[in-house]
Amino acid sequence: MMNSSPRSAEPLAGTILGSKLRPPTLAAGTLPRRKLLEALDAAPDWRVLLLRAPAGYGKTTLMSQLSERLAVGGACCRWLTMDPRDDDINHLLTHLQAVIGQPYPGQSPESRGSLVMPHMPDLGIWLNEVARLPGQQILFLDELESVQEPAALALLGRLLRFAPDNLRIVIGTRPESGLALSRMKAGGMVLEWSARQLRFDADETRAFLQGRGGSAAVPSAWHALLAERCEGWPAILRLSALALNRSEAPHGFAEVLKDGASDLAEYLAGEIFERQPPEQQSFLLHTSVLRYLEPDLCDALCEGENSAQWLHDMGRRNQFVIPLDSHRSGAYRYHALLADFLRARLERRFPGMAEQLHRKAATWLEQHGQLIDAVGHAMEAGDPVFAAGMLERSAKQLVKAGNLATLLHWIKRLPAHIADDHPDIVWAAARAHTYFHQIDEAEARLRQLFSLAESRPFDTLVWEDCLALEALMPAVDENVEQVMKVTARNLPKVTGDYALGIMSNVRAYGEIALSRFDAALKLLDQADRYNRKVSNLFGLSATVGLRAAAWSARGDLHRAIACYTGVDVGAPPVDHAQIEYASVRSGLHSEILYESDRLDEAQALLAIHAPAEGGYLEMGLLVGGHLTAARLLFVQGDVNGAMAILDETLARAVARRFYRLAFACRWEKVRLATLSNQMRVATTLAAAAQHEPQEAHFHFTTDAEARDISWIRLQIRLGKGDAMLPLIERLLQQAQSLDRGWRALKLCIMRACALDAIGQSAAADDALATAMAAGSSHGFIRSFADEGEPVLGRIAQWLTSREMLPQGVVREHAERVLRAGGRTVPSDNAGAEAGPASFNPREREMLRALAQGEQNRELAARFQISENTVKWYLKNLYVKLDAHNRAQAIARGRQWRLID
Repeated sequence: MMNSSPRSAEPLAGTILGSKLRPPTLAAGTLPRRKLLEALDAAPDWRVLLLRAPAGYGKTTLMSQLSERLAVGGACCRWLTMDPRDDDINHLLTHLQAVIGQPYPGQSPESRGSLVMPHMPDLGIWLNEVARLPGQQILFLDELESVQEPAALALLGRLLRFAPDNLRIVIGTRPESGLALSRMKAGGMVLEWSARQLRFDADETRAFLQGRGGSAAVPSAWHALLAERCEGWPAILRLSALALNRSEAPHGFAEVLKDGASDLAEYLAGEIFERQPPEQQSFLLHTSVLRYLEPDLCDALCEGENSAQWLHDMGRRNQFVIPLDSHRSGAYRYHALLADFLRARLERRFPGMAEQLHRKAATWLEQHGQLIDAVGHAMEAGDPVFAAGMLERSAKQLVKAGNLATLLHWIKRLPAHIADDHPDIVWAAARAHTYFHQIDEAEARLRQLFSLAESRPFDTLVWEDCLALEALMPAVDENVEQVMKVTARNLPKVTGDYALGIMSNVRAYGEIALSRFDAALKLLDQADRYNRKVSNLFGLSATVGLRAAAWSARGDLHRAIACYTGVDVGAPPVDHAQIEYASVRSGLHSEILYESDRLDEAQALLAIHAPAEGGYLEMGLLVGGHLTAARLLFVQGDVNGAMAILDETLARAVARRFYRLAFACRWEKVRLATLSNQMRVATTLAAAAQHEPQEAHFHFTTDAEARDISWIRLQIRLGKGDAMLPLIERLLQQAQSLDRGWRALKLCIMRACALDAIGQSAAADDALATAMAAGSSHGFIRSFADEGEPVLGRIAQWLTSREMLPQGVVREHAERVLRAGGRTVPSDNAGAEAGPASFNPREREMLRALAQGEQNRELAARFQISENTVKWYLKNLYVKLDAHNRAQAIARGRQWRLID
């Protein structure tokens, strides 16, 4: 079944091509686009510059000129040329990390230098890192039309929407790009230039034809006709200049030109190609299969040694070969018009040769550690056996680097009978299906693995990976009983750190579900060590989230938050980047922020990291993200909007067999209908939910708002409080015995509500005071505030009474609960409530810090939040104060006596 031979060293999962991260080198004599650059200077408030035009309109050239100009002015310009690989969100984020110099998964320790351990690619981390960079940052995104997947386009949309103040973005794309910018355009944040602005004007056309654009001068007899027919299209003008750069015009040129520019590009490309010596024609055709022309790779394809010289010469002559750096041995690429022509010519002249060239390229790239590009070429080689072999050798590193969407895309392209015969491919497919919560497919792949293991020996670590996957799958399927059974059987069989890290996390998941928190925390300490040893960033992130889940379930909200802020002294140290990654991808973090009434932070978190990113795994730790998104709308009074979110999430959960999420959505709808006094709707929803399959009987993160509590609340408000008290007492004792503090707190509040409903006011006071005493010490706010009048009315009576507050009730906490519930604090205690809006303590403190002159970075450090979150707070403050800038906000704050 397995052998103990050591696994050979594995190459990098993906090497970031330096050519993607640098603007193309401008050829000597390139015509400067002064008028466009001056027009940009005349619009200083632009945040996004969108260059949208067909190929050949000089988008990349203009972007390169703009990069040089802005860099001279002191801006830090960063460049990313996009390609189809960036359809994979993880790959796209990895490239963005490299743009700002962050380490990334798959990067070797040698190239990483002194940088910290890489974290999982994440947009929130990236935005925060950019915000911390000094000075003005300009991000150039070229060839954005290469990205077509909706999830990747949505991520880019969020990048543009939430870009920090020190970041501007320049985008070059063809008209067919699917990037949605309507909201930003409406806000005046986007400056868009189309082909109409990018085409040469009369002066630029004249200058170019006279030889001031890097090409030889065109005979004057052609100037008028070229100016009229080419209509300022830069690439066609350049092709025409190259074609006319001899004693006489090419045969038929005048006729084609008079017909217009539609067929001119292909005609002129053919003329230029045929003019090259046979050796260079062969070079052009052989290298046309490459997106990036690295001289050594070109030598391998052409079986020669002159690639660097030929590329340099063609780039110097502006023959549509674009240098991507200033070194003679650096990379190049063909202009899109020439590349399309060459690939079509190769297929017509040498049918089948493209597949051979892809095979050569794949072999060379694999030998040089560029696995993403290697497998991409192998898939185009027309030999699925060859492609499968290369994919199998790369599978483990692709999984570790998080390139799961790309991996699945490739596996689906292979014939099943070939892919299914490679254990590492089957394992990688199972791992990817598990991540995407495609349970049926994952289980089928796991069965294939065990069948293969019966017929051939497996490498020891491959076999251990299979055992770890067998344990992970029931956790994703929310089958706690199976989790405990499989981990008990498989944990003693593994010794590798990768498998041990996964199984320790999975076992901890089961222990939390069974309320054995000490055992879970011990396992998570072990998982942290294992995952660090192998840089398993998925595992490290899960460890942080699971630890937060254990503390929040216990009712220690401060310790749970500490897991995300990095100050949990009871846990091993975790890199801040990994903590932040876990926080932004875990719905539990947003749920805890909501409970603490830090609504702006929760809103910011969910705005950047939507809980329903298409295709990605929605584990139990993410359930809270969907619920929080609905609750935030509910608190704003938009009950219909909240219900719409839950309906949409429910439909997706049912389709993907995510039972716990479906279960939580059904009962959250009951909860919101009850709290909004829609009792008939709530009763109908509860009756329907009772008859649905109950595969998931608990809300994993806290079990605080499960079916029974939502049902109890409904019954109390239907006048059955007396009948609910015995059930509440029984469940409360059970929660306390299991150390589920958050659930116990909710049940204490339900007991107070039930007593209030049956007229036992004194007993209700005692019950609520007991709950308030417990809640204040750990920062619970919304569990009280959301209950509305039964809780808020009683707290308001306490605060207006001249008598002492009930024992254990903290006045500041009671006032916070009252404000969170939208109630006015009684005048004797209102203090600074002189303005027309209600301000929570954090907003008041932030306003005072503003008055002291603190900047965003200092505010972030003071409040232990990200600079993006600071901006959300300031935006909310400005709205409440009816202010448009800091000075106005400070003045209004003093006017309303919010600050001294």
